[in-house]
Amino acid sequence: MAVAVLAVAGCGGAAVTGAKTNCTDTLIGVVVSPATATMAVGDTERFHAYKGATCTAGVDSVHIRWSSSAPDRATVDSLTGLATALSKGNVVLTATYTLDRTVAGAATVTVGP
Repeated sequence: MAVAVLAVAGCGGAAVTGAKTNCTDTLIGVVVSPATATMAVGDTERFHAYKGATCTAGVDSVHIRWSSSAPDRATVDSLTGLATALSKGNVVLTATYTLDRTVAGAATVTVGP
């Protein structure tokens, strides 16, 4: 009697059989959406952060904290990613993964009149 086993290459070449995987999910980055935005003074926009991992990807907002490079130009709620444009100029909004602060992603925002 012959038995067939279906193995599919996935995640770094690890074998995936059925619903189980031999892959260890390793965080490799944070992707911010939108990556760039133009906002008028007084506008608000919500930014989203997604984890980039070797096996899976998805929203991981529990472990993301937001910050603004120029809070006098645009603020961002540290928990929700809701940005508010305050004055003209360029701002970088950063989403940092709190379990490994070396992993972060960013969006560039231009605030116009």
